[in-house]
Amino acid sequence: MQRLALCVMAAVLLSTLAACQAPVPTRGPLPIAATAAQAPTRAAFATISVDDLRAMAPATRPRLIDVREPGEFVAGHVPGAVNVPLATVSAWSASQSPEAPLLVICRSGRRSAMASQTLVDKGFTRITNVDGGTAAWIQQGYPVETGARHH
Repeated sequence: MQRLALCVMAAVLLSTLAACQAPVPTRGPLPIAATAAQAPTRAAFATISVDDLRAMAPATRPRLIDVREPGEFVAGHVPGAVNVPLATVSAWSASQSPEAPLLVICRSGRRSAMASQTLVDKGFTRITNVDGGTAAWIQQGYPVETGARHH
């Protein structure tokens, strides 16, 4: 009987201690109790493939910025692209209209996604990332230009 009482007391003590512990931070969605005002929001940007980019007439497509480093850009880029290295996108954006449509490309799509998010965070509303980047463009056999072309 004494043993049963000790077990019950131990169980009560453990459940009390567990209830007092701070919650462990987790990844994933916010708890249901969080309101929309508390939830962090990140604006989205559109994504297109290199095939979709190729289908756009260069004269009518939005401005295309290539966020690779100058040496990468000079070696070969999508015709009509201008070089705005990733490290300079934030400063460059201050001189641009946030309503103007922009296409953003890099080598594979990673840096251009980062640049796209930077632009969206700065208030740009018509940003499109080119998925697969210049590597996918070249893999498809599409033409490239060489040499410098700065904004």
